[in-house]
Amino acid sequence: MALRALAGLLLCLLLFFITSKLQDWRIVPESVSRGVALVSLAAIVSILLFISGFYIVKADSFSEWVSSKVDEFTSVKLPPAGPERLANINSGMRWQLWGEAYNEWKEHPLTGTGGQTFELVHLKRRETDLFVKQPHGLPARLLVETGLPGLLLMMVFASVVLFKAVRNVLVHRSYAPTLMSGILGLVVVYAVQTSFDWNWNIPALTVVAFFFAGYLVSKRPVL
Repeated sequence: MALRALAGLLLCLLLFFITSKLQDWRIVPESVSRGVALVSLAAIVSILLFISGFYIVKADSFSEWVSSKVDEFTSVKLPPAGPERLANINSGMRWQLWGEAYNEWKEHPLTGTGGQTFELVHLKRRETDLFVKQPHGLPARLLVETGLPGLLLMMVFASVVLFKAVRNVLVHRSYAPTLMSGILGLVVVYAVQTSFDWNWNIPALTVVAFFFAGYLVSKRPVL
């Protein structure tokens, strides 16, 4: 049931995107496109509420449901491999890895442990046989390896890029606002996922994200 709801959510998101593009391309009237977009948004909200209610009803109480989700997220067990993993919020050992990074950072708050050294930190602090080379999250890695200054520099850089990108998307409305918003969404998704995974190590993702980030912050984007 929940997986079907997730599939419906993805279809609604796709429909919302398609209708937005049709409006940009002047294929359908603005009123029609706006109506379909509003219906899609209403369906998205309804599906999200349904999914939340489905799992809350399965538990005896809301507090029990929240507690079970917290335990699920912080569990040392790896998430299931089948389709049910889509409805599972298990962190995949990330909670433990972030804890290792944080505890080691407290011993070197300003200097960190040095670049590419988290695997040594992990060998020192791990409580399972799982071996990893990075804490699955750029903020955690910067914090433990470069200390607080490195993390703050990254946050300042990301904040400046995001501010200029949002400002340009709002200012340059004549430059296909839907396309600009989509590109901004791509960059934001990359930044969010990088905070809990190692996407920055994949050139095909990082190069594209930085290219479009530079495109968004440019004063005169050319489309």
